[in-house]
Amino acid sequence: MIENFVQGGILIGAGVITAAFVHAAATGRLRRNRFSGIRTRRSMADDESWRLVHRRAEPWFLAGALVMAIAGLGICTGPGPAVRFALTMGGVLVGVGLMLAGSALGLAALGRRPPR
Repeated sequence: MIENFVQGGILIGAGVITAAFVHAAATGRLRRNRFSGIRTRRSMADDESWRLVHRRAEPWFLAGALVMAIAGLGICTGPGPAVRFALTMGGVLVGVGLMLAGSALGLAALGRRPPR
């Protein structure tokens, strides 16, 4: 039973942290840095590019974070090992897939502007 809470808590925590970081980047509270955010040469070129990429990616990241958190809550309810595995894999794969889609759409929002 404790493993359900640990595993579920990790997924919930990952979702909450992801949502907090992407929102902070989208609103300008998280500045360009080497450790978190969508870090490509184009997104790191200037502050406006950084905010634009994260603003466009934010809904997708929030959806991915929500999927992960819901999967984590499902795990905390105490399902058996097979269901726990399915929730973990499904939550992570769908969540990360949504975040990757958001990253691609955020970078596409920069258009064909050359990096500065």
